[in-house]
Amino acid sequence: MTTQRYLLTTRGKAAHSGLAPEEGISAILAMMHVLQGVLQLDRDGQRVSIEAVRGGMRPNVIAPECQAWIRVDAAGTGEIDAFHAALKSVQPVVPGASLDVEVASDAAPVLDGDRQQAGLPVSAMASEPRSASAHDTFQPVSGRIRLGSGRDPVVLQDAVLTSAWAGELGAYLASQEAEMLAVLMELARLETPSSQPETQRPAFDLLARELAKAGYNATWWPGRRAGGMLLAYPGTRPRHAPVQLLLGHCDTVWPVGTLEAMPVHVHDGRLSGPGVFDMKAGLVQTLFALRALAALGLRPPATPVLLVNSDEETGSGESTRVIERLARIACRAFVMEPALGPAGKLKTARKGVGQFRLRLAGEQSAGNAVTAELARLIQAIFDLNDLSRGITLNVGLVTAGATTGPMREAEFVVDARVPDFESARRVEAAVYALEPGLPSVSLETSGRVTRLPLERT
Repeated sequence: MTTQRYLLTTRGKAAHSGLAPEEGISAILAMMHVLQGVLQLDRDGQRVSIEAVRGGMRPNVIAPECQAWIRVDAAGTGEIDAFHAALKSVQPVVPGASLDVEVASDAAPVLDGDRQQAGLPVSAMASEPRSASAHDTFQPVSGRIRLGSGRDPVVLQDAVLTSAWAGELGAYLASQEAEMLAVLMELARLETPSSQPETQRPAFDLLARELAKAGYNATWWPGRRAGGMLLAYPGTRPRHAPVQLLLGHCDTVWPVGTLEAMPVHVHDGRLSGPGVFDMKAGLVQTLFALRALAALGLRPPATPVLLVNSDEETGSGESTRVIERLARIACRAFVMEPALGPAGKLKTARKGVGQFRLRLAGEQSAGNAVTAELARLIQAIFDLNDLSRGITLNVGLVTAGATTGPMREAEFVVDARVPDFESARRVEAAVYALEPGLPSVSLETSGRVTRLPLERT
């Protein structure tokens, strides 16, 4: 008996599954088509085992790469050569995706605990809960967060900037263009992935430095698993005045090391780099908007208060309660992410966001049944996409197999975006309606649409 292992790699194109799904090419979906083709090569005298699959970056990023480790046991080298020739004919099917095949000398890597079960590298493990350092002044509080007197806010009826004010603001901001660009490039060169909270503090320090130039006090609240939050408010503000809440985040979906392949640069008047659009440019715009108000001596009827979190890309798990408390004492709230489109229009609606985790388990004697079901179910998830109605689903992470031999367990994570409540209900029902087609494989599904749509009224 002769044994040969292969490493298969599909490559696609990364894109944010919620912002620009049509621009991405899913390497995970391509790999599922490839694995279906490989399974057809399994026959007497040429046994094929799919030992492991790894792919993706984040649930909300269309996967640019996916890998699978396969093992072939054949009667002799002639059968191995025949399999290799047949393997070259397998295609990824997905337009724009590519497939690389190489002989592998080692077995598939063994998963390293829960972190890799979630599809993240071990180096990205969250740090242990941290206490604030001596200069950190913002402490967690129980109950209601209070700003100023703590009285119920006065509801702001109408506050419109006059055209004269708008002209002065525009002129001031135009004069600050070079400095805005410099600050944005400095911030973008600080890699701040959500999965590595220790990377967030330098970005918070930069924001605090720039906020001080607008007369704002900025205080940092450490996180337990995330990188914490920054709360900023004017050093001097009128008592009992209403508050408007400005929200932003400094975390990105891009892992440390992305700058090596995607450096921050300006080309043809456009600044590019990891996290520039989502949403470090929005943070810098906010900084300079506050500086403009201070420089021109303008005091809005509702005092701007800024909260920046570091877990937005993973669902704002730690920061949601703080956001909700601040929102209750604010007369209005703005999310400071840059607007899509050249017109830069204010967005008054937002898609709902959900995440689902599907786990497959097969009997030891089930052969490649888990692989077959994994490929079928992931394709079924992608079939639920309806771009014409604004419904997008993306399998952004997949991890399967931990030992030699056919993989008996698999897990993948789905990011879902829906435009309205009815779509959210239908997507949830469709995901939970998925069932394995083979009796030797079980399926466990969890998750839901956790961030409900903000429908235009």
